[in-house]
Amino acid sequence: MAGLKKDLTLLKQVQRVLGVLETFCEKLRDTYMELGAESYAAARIFYRSAQNAAKTGVEGCEYIARDLGEYYKKLSAPRKKKEITRQKPLKNKELISALNRRSQR
Repeated sequence: MAGLKKDLTLLKQVQRVLGVLETFCEKLRDTYMELGAESYAAARIFYRSAQNAAKTGVEGCEYIARDLGEYYKKLSAPRKKKEITRQKPLKNKELISALNRRSQR
């Protein structure tokens, strides 16, 4: 009976930790997506500037515009979808060990 009580206590503790981690991961994914969108938008502005500079004869800009154009063509080309593989969930002992190592840092 004592072992069951320990297991249930541990289960509740792990559940709380998982809740915090899931929220953190969700916010981290959102931040990652936002940063990606912002950096892509900034790169497109630079690309348009290089194109305009090349059209007006600014030396060297035609190479920049051409190279960036090739890069964006590769980005927009159809790609195979990558299969997402998930890691195996940790067993209770592995999870406890990992959490203990983290808390000791």
